[in-house]
Amino acid sequence: MGGASRRSRLLFPVLGMGLLVLLLFSIIIVFLLAGEAKASGTIYRGVKVGPVDLGGLRDVEARGRLEHFALQKQSDHVRLIVGEKSWEVSLAELGAGIDVEEALVRASRYGREGHFFNRLSQRWHANKFGAQLPVPYFVREDEATAKIAELAREVNIPPTDASLSVGDDDSVHVLPAAPGREVDLTAAVIKLKDEINHEHPEIRLEIRAVPPGVETSQIEAMQIKGLMSVFVTKFNPANTNRVENIQVAAAALHDHLIAPGETFSFNQVVGPRSTEAGYKEAIVIEENEFRPGVGGGVCQVSTTLYNAVLRANLPIAERRRHSLVVDYVPVGTDATVVYGITDLKFINDTTGYLLLRTRVAQDKLTVKIFGNNEDLPEVTILSEVEEVIAPPVKEVQDPALPAGRVMVEQEGKRGYRTKVTRLARQGGLVVSTEVISRDLYPPVPRVVRLGTGPVQESPIPAPVEGTESQGVPVTGAGGARDNG
Repeated sequence: MGGASRRSRLLFPVLGMGLLVLLLFSIIIVFLLAGEAKASGTIYRGVKVGPVDLGGLRDVEARGRLEHFALQKQSDHVRLIVGEKSWEVSLAELGAGIDVEEALVRASRYGREGHFFNRLSQRWHANKFGAQLPVPYFVREDEATAKIAELAREVNIPPTDASLSVGDDDSVHVLPAAPGREVDLTAAVIKLKDEINHEHPEIRLEIRAVPPGVETSQIEAMQIKGLMSVFVTKFNPANTNRVENIQVAAAALHDHLIAPGETFSFNQVVGPRSTEAGYKEAIVIEENEFRPGVGGGVCQVSTTLYNAVLRANLPIAERRRHSLVVDYVPVGTDATVVYGITDLKFINDTTGYLLLRTRVAQDKLTVKIFGNNEDLPEVTILSEVEEVIAPPVKEVQDPALPAGRVMVEQEGKRGYRTKVTRLARQGGLVVSTEVISRDLYPPVPRVVRLGTGPVQESPIPAPVEGTESQGVPVTGAGGARDNG
């Protein structure tokens, strides 16, 4: 009995202490629950976002306070550093600032998320010691990138592509490539996001190497080592429309590259001869006649190129003569072109690239071909007239002309049979003979109109008094002819 009594005496204080703790805990819970009910719709006391105290404020009030703070922070500066160069840039210039909505959400949710005891713990801590939440920032990446790129232009060095240099003496040199350097914009924006919430953010921008678009080895591999051929034709500089057409077509050829094994097409490179492309009306050959047409003069460019190609010892894939003989090259060495119909084509059968260069100056058109001129044979082009064909005479009976009258409507032009041969020499010895073309330039007939109409007689003047009348001779069939 005595032992049971002692246990009872010990049990009562323990139970009392337990009930007291339970009572106190219940009071705290009731107090906090009452506080939660009271604070419904407001931010708990003690909650701050950065230095901004939002405790006890409703959302509208808190938003106003945060917006004011955000506006002040817009003028804060970030220091960007590259080597010894630096810039002070405001958050506004970088498209950055405080995310007011996110700050408001974080403050409003503090003490209201997680399990029950976690919420109680946060509210008690905020009320007792305060809860300072980090300031959320935003960065508009496109604006930040644009601003940093603008500043980086002061330190960026663009790469230099390797290129060919052709001197006035036709010497060819390879200008080497050089890498560039530039600020790494992607890394810069990432660092900005990481450092922006610091008191005085400093960002050391990273520099990355920028490789050239064309390496020196790529230019060297093209094997353009020197001049292979050149050809020059003359034109009348007073014919301004024709000269402008020559300039437009020649410009399309200038600096054009032809890969090994490629078939060059004049029409494909030069394009349509239209007013939209810059061509004007000048004399063209059409239906065996010289007539005005858009693009007159382009055939002189194709012909000059053709002669340069022959002298570069390149194979011709397609070429056609004019219907009439032209006066700016030896007969048989012309090459007409009509877009979509007649083309000039040749093949680059060398192991390297070919480079075309053109120049229009004063009264001359020059076309040059550069490539691998090592072991290039000396080429001679022989143009021979195998036959001269006299123009036939075409007589047309014309009743509108009086009988016996003759009028030349069209002067005739001689025709030619031609042969063009290419001779290649190495060390003074002929190593190849190639007949390039055999052409027939048909003669243009001489057209004569013969009068078959009635003969008109001149009236006999009335006799003058006191004199003898004089007769006036009448032109008959055997009279004079109009040779036009």
